[in-house]
Amino acid sequence: MPLSARTPARRRLRSALAGGAVPLMLLAAVPAQSQAAETTYTVRPGDGWWVISERTGVSMSTLWSLNGMSASTMLHPGMVLKTGAAASTPAPAPTTGSGTYTVRPGDGWWVISERTGVSMSTLWSLNGMSASTMLHPGMVLKTGAAASTPAPAPTPTPAPAPTTASTVRYTVVTGDTLWGISQRFEVSISQLLSLNRITAESILRPGQVLVISNGAVAPQPVSDVQPIGNTFLHYTYPPHVTAAANENYRLLQSVPVPSREQMQQIVRETAAKMGVDPRLALAHAYTESRFNQRAVSPANAIGTMQVIPVTGEFASQLVGRKLNLLDPYDNVTAGIAYIKYIQARTPTLELGIGAYYQGLGGVLRDGPRPDTVDYIAKVKAGMAMF
Repeated sequence: MPLSARTPARRRLRSALAGGAVPLMLLAAVPAQSQAAETTYTVRPGDGWWVISERTGVSMSTLWSLNGMSASTMLHPGMVLKTGAAASTPAPAPTTGSGTYTVRPGDGWWVISERTGVSMSTLWSLNGMSASTMLHPGMVLKTGAAASTPAPAPTPTPAPAPTTASTVRYTVVTGDTLWGISQRFEVSISQLLSLNRITAESILRPGQVLVISNGAVAPQPVSDVQPIGNTFLHYTYPPHVTAAANENYRLLQSVPVPSREQMQQIVRETAAKMGVDPRLALAHAYTESRFNQRAVSPANAIGTMQVIPVTGEFASQLVGRKLNLLDPYDNVTAGIAYIKYIQARTPTLELGIGAYYQGLGGVLRDGPRPDTVDYIAKVKAGMAMF
């Protein structure tokens, strides 16, 4: 929608000031399913199982059990999922005692989270660890606080009324992103960064209070320019491709995604599970996106593994279920399934790496192009890092 058709940012902020807390509450509102009193969740466009699990605070395995579904079940916008029973009766975890879990050989954070029904973020918090913490067999992790009384899906806290006649503040709720907040208030991301002395890499936390406007500087409106252009290197992509890329980019900005450290762990564990050298999978992911699940290219290559939709459809056939490239686990599964496929059909590791970039048919028929040779070198260098 052009800027001329929108409510000007200054007028919207003035409305918020004049109306007290009510307009800000409306602006800050999120769907009712995130409130603790609700026991269902309505699927939104772009949702995957991981996104829903993070939004509701209910593990994926519990969601599948409650709804009689599995990881292969297709999700559709408008579908209503049960979440309430999981908040009061989580799946029991294998423990060495009440509220603990003993790490087994081959365990990773994702595996332990699924076994215990406790989210990875809660496990890290309980144990003073992070996604990069190395796990060792025999290590005892605390799970009790979350296993006995799991935290319900966080209830959004409406933004308080402005504290002065010229200041507008907003309280961050679960799932918020800088991009989403900027769109909601029609204020540029650069102004949000400047007013709050944060960077684009800063992590937003529920309960954090952001200054939207301090009255001293005129609001900088968001831009109507598409965030993703139509060219990459020496290639130009047609309008329908870049339009889809921009739509996927906006969807990924509006949903929670794992951190880069978490994505690295997901890639490592998924590769091991699928019989692919984790170093190779990690090197592809690092070269493609630096483990950024929100990355989208002008070619509509999506997520951590930079998988285009047609390759995603092919990977879905390889694994026997529909994969949602916007979902972090499905995105990694698609990329690794394709790596496994092309490595089995190329005579050398190098040609298999090149096929991920140039396409299997092109590499076998014409050999690697100069830019493909450069890509192969980067991936092989990446393998040495992991």
